[in-house]
Amino acid sequence: METSPAILDFLVNTLHENGYRGYIEGTAVFSAASGFSFYIIGKHESGLQIRCAVDREQYPDFTSEHVNAFNANYRFIKSYIQEEDIIIETDHIVDFSAENAQAICSRAIFLFDGAIGFFRTALTEARREKQTLQKEATT
Repeated sequence: METSPAILDFLVNTLHENGYRGYIEGTAVFSAASGFSFYIIGKHESGLQIRCAVDREQYPDFTSEHVNAFNANYRFIKSYIQEEDIIIETDHIVDFSAENAQAICSRAIFLFDGAIGFFRTALTEARREKQTLQKEATT
């Protein structure tokens, strides 16, 4: 189901209210946090999904083992490898007609911003792990 223009506008306004830039492209709202772009999709008028995808070529050391470890450590975030991307995403139930919808969406965005920080740390640790192994192999 496609996200309605009213919900897209609502999500952009929520981002702006929380100090993020945001713009609509197609059926999603795009923004960025901690150096990574992310996008938000309204789901079935009763929820939203926030997703960040990074190019695997930029992080070739982040393997399925790292994905599994990330998922075990951060159970509220889904992480997976899909084709050429490493993806993290969260799903949230939101009644967009409720009085507290903006507060719920704000909280979801805030939590996802924190998740991006955890993701960045995991990507960096995978790179360091590879460098350490290479260093040990040459000594």
